[in-house]
Amino acid sequence: MTSRLLLALCAGTALIAGDPVVNGAAPPWTDSFTTQVRGKDRRFVELGGKTYILVAVEEIASGIGDGQDIAVAGKLRRQSNGLFGLYRADGLTIVAVGQALAGRLDGDNLYLAGSMQVSPGGRTLAVRTTAPALSDTQLLQARLAGIAEDDWDRRMGVVNWCRDQARAAGNADFWSATADGLLGTIVLDLGARAAERKDLALINRALDLALNQLRDQGLAARVVSPVWIREHGGTAVETIARRMRGLGYALYKDQWMPRPQALETEYEDRFKAMEWKDAEGFYRLGRWADENAESLPRARERSWRCYQSGNAADPAHVGIARELGVAPRAPTGTIALGVTGAGLAADLVDPESGMRIKAPAGWRRGPQSGDGTTWLDPSSETAQIIVRVLRAPVDEAAQWSVLSGEAQGRPGYVELSNTIDDNSGRRQQALRYSWSEGEQQHVAMLFLVTTTDGPAAVIRVRGLPAEQPQLEQSVAQVIAGISRQSVEAPPDAP
Repeated sequence: MTSRLLLALCAGTALIAGDPVVNGAAPPWTDSFTTQVRGKDRRFVELGGKTYILVAVEEIASGIGDGQDIAVAGKLRRQSNGLFGLYRADGLTIVAVGQALAGRLDGDNLYLAGSMQVSPGGRTLAVRTTAPALSDTQLLQARLAGIAEDDWDRRMGVVNWCRDQARAAGNADFWSATADGLLGTIVLDLGARAAERKDLALINRALDLALNQLRDQGLAARVVSPVWIREHGGTAVETIARRMRGLGYALYKDQWMPRPQALETEYEDRFKAMEWKDAEGFYRLGRWADENAESLPRARERSWRCYQSGNAADPAHVGIARELGVAPRAPTGTIALGVTGAGLAADLVDPESGMRIKAPAGWRRGPQSGDGTTWLDPSSETAQIIVRVLRAPVDEAAQWSVLSGEAQGRPGYVELSNTIDDNSGRRQQALRYSWSEGEQQHVAMLFLVTTTDGPAAVIRVRGLPAEQPQLEQSVAQVIAGISRQSVEAPPDAP
């Protein structure tokens, strides 16, 4: 933890309240005497045979050191005229006597000793001597020294001090980032201590800090996600849940996350767990996606994916057919000109649309699946082509989005090419890619061939990298052989 690291680094270092000199950074002067000035005890110091009154940088504007030799600790500020001033001392210009400021930069913390002069244009400090004071990091370490890990109020005091430094002391980016970092550590420490004690009061304090001061909803979600909080029960837990829901978060698998992300994760988990024959399950998941369309990203595309998968499993499902805008019917496609069993592959013919997809010469027919009809290369244990027909109307853009999205979800996906070809009334979209299964590398091709105002063919090709040339030739035959044949009209009713 950041705070623990700083505490370890700065053990034994401390600030002296109200004193511009900090223990641990040796000032170039030594104490001389103390006397009353304007009703207040003031320290005087000696340096190089001269005596200086010690002032805080915030006191310069009050005129306490006007016309006198003063010693002060402050942070240099580069002014528009190229000269230096000090942060927290408006109207002050610093000029160097000799090389007193040689090598000094904006933001340096210094001890300075010199003569304060006053004119109608403001105050000028003619600096005779400078020495490095504690850096901002050392100041922070000193503030944190000795604070117990569970002393939340004092740790918050350091956060507020850092924010004060950001507003007034210069180096605002450093102090703002430091304040946020310390506050984030406090929130996480509160969460960890709350889990040890099963203390909902600490959880609520961490939640308030994360939301009201850090404005970090993601951190708040992490703090309130542990299971023990919900197991604790009670009105306090219900209040936490209402606050998170009010922020647009939802709980899924014991993790609060933005509602769109939670719905998206739940959808993907449910879709992956679905059996391909479960048409009713696909239908219910599609309806769930439509019902959550306001929050679920790409809801219509996701529900369409479900209805298409369900239709492939059971084209007679009434609900799916209604969502797709088609009539319930027998399974898509029939095998023509083929033999039973594992014989030679036969063409796929869809009797309703008349689309015919020609089988590659010499291939075998594989098992029917929810993805369509499978053809296998008899000379290979891995090469296969899977085809199916999409009946009109076909939402080409939605279909391609779903199909390519499924491909991109494969482990180790690498796109090889992505092309579109319009030719003779047919539009062909093709995606070639590689993916991995364990240590085995595969190549795959995905084609969507659509006809004008008609059906479409989905063709998936899979195999090993060494088989790609032969796969390209075989799938080229399949695509070239796609055709439409006449569809017999049903007889008129008597």
